[in-house]
Amino acid sequence: MGGLVARYYSEVDGGNASMLGVVHGVMPTNGAPVFYRRMKCGTEGGFFTSHIMGATARETTAVLGSAPGPLQLVPTPAYGRHWLQIRRNGRAIRSLPEGDDPYTAIYLEREQWWGMLEPALANPELTGSHAPDREKKIQREWDKYVKTMKDKVKSFHKNMANRFNPNTYLFYSDSPDHMSYGAVIWRGRESEYSRHLWKAAQSRPHYNQYRLAMETDRHGHERVYRYEIGEPEDPGDGTVPSRSSRAGAEHARRTLAVATEHQSAYDNAEARWFVL
Repeated sequence: MGGLVARYYSEVDGGNASMLGVVHGVMPTNGAPVFYRRMKCGTEGGFFTSHIMGATARETTAVLGSAPGPLQLVPTPAYGRHWLQIRRNGRAIRSLPEGDDPYTAIYLEREQWWGMLEPALANPELTGSHAPDREKKIQREWDKYVKTMKDKVKSFHKNMANRFNPNTYLFYSDSPDHMSYGAVIWRGRESEYSRHLWKAAQSRPHYNQYRLAMETDRHGHERVYRYEIGEPEDPGDGTVPSRSSRAGAEHARRTLAVATEHQSAYDNAEARWFVL
């Protein structure tokens, strides 16, 4: 996030007149799909990371759903298309965004199970609540989220697109040892749930690793499918895929590719020499 803040200060708020330059390290230049994954399933990684940042969707959404900073880390239109994929029985049935509007296609999609925000998780007091005004409160949380996405996230991305300080230096990780979510892939297979059991399951939806969905197969029959997000498959730093962190290299005076994890990027000796 620091790199994005520095770019915004430099190129949007006019701060470049008082800056000699900027060094970006493992910056999610065009966003990172892992933040979608965290909203839907909680934080990936080891025990300590996940329990500090939120191990489940209930824990992460309550914070991320109303915080402009983390939401600004989702993939921008410049990240490209088709980074959210839904596959069923090995066949691709949906690949999003199809155009250059991930906001409408993914972030503000409320009716489909794969939409990014689960409105009932946006406020912890709504979880498990059966109060008469629960739906009104859920709608209020959704409206706040939509406003944040449009006013704070979409505008942030638009104002900063392809804008870099003239004296930019950039290092990133392109390591197959630190696989990252270049794309988020939901893989589905037919569930053993019957229609009756599926309806019962919706009263207590599972918000972590998988989702259940009632869908029509190619023969027109309704079936229950269980979808899970797969493991990361793109080289990077474990958080940001190289396709995002190396974006903007053409605007930089110098770049460096190193093999490092995101959190410990500045522990890397090559990276520190590059910064110096």
